[in-house]
Amino acid sequence: MVLFIPLLLLLTLSGCLQTKPESKTSGTSSGTSTSSSSTGTNQTTSTAVLTISDSSSYNFNSVAVASTGSKTFTLTNSGSVAATSISFAGLAAPYTYTATCATTLAAYSSCTFTVQYAPTTTGLHTDSIEVTYNNGSESQITSRILYGTGLGLASLSLSAAAFGTLDPNTYSVQTITVSNSGSGVATSLSSVLSNTSTFTLWGGYPGYSGTCGSSLNANSTCTINLLFFGGIASTAYTETLTLSYNNGTATTTSVSNITATSNAMAGNAVFSGTLDTTFNTTGLITADVATNSLDQLFGVKVQADGKIVVGGAASGNSLIAKYTTAGALDAGAFGDAGSGLTNDAGRTTAKGVVLNSTEMIYTASLSSGKELVISEYDSTSGANTMNLTTAGYASASTTVNGVGIQTDDKVLAVGSFQGNFLVARSDTPFTGALDMTFSADGIVTVDFGAEDIAYSVVQNAGGDIFVGGTSNGNFAIAKLTSAGVLDTTFDSDGMVTTDINSGSTDIIYDMDFLSTGELVVTGLYSKNGNADFVLAMYNSSTGALITSFDTDGIVTKSIGSSQDKSFTLAIQADDRILVGGETMNTSGNTDIVVLRYNSADGKLDTTFATSGVFTREYISSSSVNDHLYDLSIDSAGTVFGVGSREVSTTDYDIGIFKLE
Repeated sequence: MVLFIPLLLLLTLSGCLQTKPESKTSGTSSGTSTSSSSTGTNQTTSTAVLTISDSSSYNFNSVAVASTGSKTFTLTNSGSVAATSISFAGLAAPYTYTATCATTLAAYSSCTFTVQYAPTTTGLHTDSIEVTYNNGSESQITSRILYGTGLGLASLSLSAAAFGTLDPNTYSVQTITVSNSGSGVATSLSSVLSNTSTFTLWGGYPGYSGTCGSSLNANSTCTINLLFFGGIASTAYTETLTLSYNNGTATTTSVSNITATSNAMAGNAVFSGTLDTTFNTTGLITADVATNSLDQLFGVKVQADGKIVVGGAASGNSLIAKYTTAGALDAGAFGDAGSGLTNDAGRTTAKGVVLNSTEMIYTASLSSGKELVISEYDSTSGANTMNLTTAGYASASTTVNGVGIQTDDKVLAVGSFQGNFLVARSDTPFTGALDMTFSADGIVTVDFGAEDIAYSVVQNAGGDIFVGGTSNGNFAIAKLTSAGVLDTTFDSDGMVTTDINSGSTDIIYDMDFLSTGELVVTGLYSKNGNADFVLAMYNSSTGALITSFDTDGIVTKSIGSSQDKSFTLAIQADDRILVGGETMNTSGNTDIVVLRYNSADGKLDTTFATSGVFTREYISSSSVNDHLYDLSIDSAGTVFGVGSREVSTTDYDIGIFKLE
């Protein structure tokens, strides 16, 4: 009994310990964390975890076809055990990869692999690279989506430009076709000419009416227009036009081969801008028609036989004269008492001269009663055969400033009446009557809304009538239909004004057309006591300035010290533009001046005279004011100019010159 009781107590205590055991699995004691790798409830297993860098997808963006883009990715094992059986899969062309990773990647380690994207076709390419591995207990896959766009390359080719053979002082235009046979867009197009003195891109790249721009789409074409001026010597040219562009990956070039030949001309056929000494031995004529009279010439035309008809004023009356090809008065049959001169009383200055198809002579002037008058003179005798007077349009402010003729021999005269443009048209054959199909009464007035004065009138090949002058101190042009109605397709209302320089007084004195139809005008702008030549070119259909002409359609030129005034222009058969007027010399007197411009780009033609400019006194070292008011070109391309020479303030002489 004594031994039995302690044993029973021991067994009882042992049972109490087993019914309330202490938990030790995944528990925390005194802040220490422990773990077990044994299986069972509430147990974890360590594994390998692989990830690929650069988010869930990667975009190679645009890569040119036949080029390669690459990207290096990092493969990281963030698990506590090694990843094994690593393999790469899933990529197909245009994707490939290069791996530096082994088949095993230790815990907390990384390796790299590189994917190449080398498109052979354009467009979007999508793929996915997959990395398969064993994480310690099972197979796993990690992947990355890849994007890339194949960009086509541009490939440009240029056609050749073969101009053939040109005569001196003529020009030709050749169109160079640019073709993009590639699958990409060509960008940053620009051109360089190997010879810019003989060849030019009219108005700069891509030449006038060229269609190329700064880029060219795949499988597309555009054009570059190249101009060639024939020289004055026999020369063969082999030149190049190089077109630079970006093909999608780099700047490259393509070349057009240019060939041209210029013929030589001999003697006076080469128009060099020098005085023709076969004309009155010096190339110049001055004459005192009437003593102490303001003798002046404002118009010149050349007959088919080469004789020169001039018109102006002497003794306050209208003056018509004719000169032989040698520069002598055509005395005997023509003029008052066979003098070669007709001094027509009753009408003031003849403002210009025109010839009709039978070479009858017409002028426009102002009558003593302040009416516009169109006068007809016989081309053989010089007799005044008939006059047209615009009754009902006389006023103290009426002016007459210019005369023109249509292809149907109807005569046009312009000036101003009560502050508006005044335009009158005769009938044909000339009977001294107004043409009643022209605005119902033969006369049109145009109101620009300010003080308007017309100085020039011309008709284009389509029969439209253009009148130029000034309005409110700006260049002003009106376009009339053959019926005398404003053509509203021309700048929406038939009228265009251009402010040459803010605050300046701008006047158009003369106009004519290029063979391609553009309207060329000349005049001056005056500001702060100075005046400069102005030459401008307009689209004759819309009235817009031709911006390929000196970049903005307008050329201004300062020649002398201050007073540079352009009163006349004449356009050669090759469309080069002669502009004439006066310039002030260093002595403070005005000299006559003629400039020649290239119509393609508005630049001075430096092959003419001295660097493109001819200046002269009618009598050398005379220290008087000389004036040039009109230019005319005969069928052989010879140039005549007329004006006056101020002997004193009350005595002027007429002036004539001939250039070869």
